[in-house]
Formats: sequence, C-alpha cells, structure tokens
Amino acid sequence: MGVYHECPFGADVGKRLPPHRLVVEPLISYAREIRVHGTNEQSLLYDEIVSMGTPSKHHVTIDLSQSVVRGHERIWNSGGWRRGAIVIVAAIPRQALTDVFHWCDGPSVCSSLHQVQKGTPSGAITFAQKEARDEQLCFVFSASNGIQWMDVFVPPAKVDEVFEIAEKHARPFKRFAEHNSDEDEIIIDREPYISMI
Repeated sequence: MGVYHECPFGADVGKRLPPHRLVVEPLISYAREIRVHGTNEQSLLYDEIVSMGTPSKHHVTIDLSQSVVRGHERIWNSGGWRRGAIVIVAAIPRQALTDVFHWCDGPSVCSSLHQVQKGTPSGAITFAQKEARDEQLCFVFSASNGIQWMDVFVPPAKVDEVFEIAEKHARPFKRFAEHNSDEDEIIIDREPYISMI
C-alpha cells in the first residue's frame, strides 16, 4: 500500500511527516515487536538504529519502551537501502486498522513474493510470513522505498477481511494532512496521486 506520495531528500529526510502520526505511530501503539532487517555496519543509519534496540546477526530488535518515531524520523523516511526494512508485528483491532488504512493508498495483491523481494530483504519477508498468524498482522516498510510504501502480511484466514477493509477505506492519495506541527493540522482533499505526476 502506498503510505506517502513524496520521498523526502537531503535535509528533509529528518522531517516529521503526516504518515508518522497517521500511520506509523498507530501501528506502533499495537506493536508486539519491531525489527529492522538488512542493516549492518555499512548502512548509513546503522548507529542510530542500533541505539534504538538490540542488534543480532541479521536484524535489530527495536526497544518499544522508548519513542520509536519522534527523534528518529530519518530512519522512517529513508529509502534507497540506507536503513533496511522495518517490520512491525501488531495485533491491531479492526477500527484502528480502518483508521490507518484511511490514510493509505488503495491495496493491491502481489502475485508472487518476487515483487516484494525487489525492495525488501529476504529475512524481513521470512519473519513477516512467520509472525502473521492468529490476530497478528505484519506491516513492512521496504528498504528501498522508505515511508512511501508498506507491505501488509496477513494470516491466510484473514486475507479477505483485511483486503476488504483496505479496499473500502484506503484512498488513492486524495487526502492527507498538511501541518506545521501536531497542534496545527489541516486535512486537505487533494487530487489522486496519479493526476499529480
């Protein structure tokens, strides 16, 4: 699913963006675990990622007792394989999922994992497939696209339900929030992203 229509560059990569509050933070509020896969000492943001959690051989497990977004916006915004893929494992209630999907672009279904593997390390995909069970969903922010794209891994028994929620409530980037701060937010209807290209 599309999450944000612009990829921040340069100095703006650390900027707080509407999806942080409208998509990422609500998902984190229900998170059971967050991992960053595909990061290592050569990754540009490795030191900052490690400062947020516990590194292991193939991933960093993020400490959920701290602020995971505020102060770390550049980790969420960075794409181009500068930070690896972020996997959020969450048991999120239906209404909260509906609220998150309202701020995302419409859903699509990948016909094979090959499409996902182009932008996401295989370890992140394997972990998401394993953890998407019972009431848990996995939300994967790809290594290549940063905040722009999120893959959702769903238990087989919930695929139809989750897809229906996404199809009904997600929008083709007609709406997103513009703000100068969290206290001064204006919701603006906009043209679909495709017409903005």
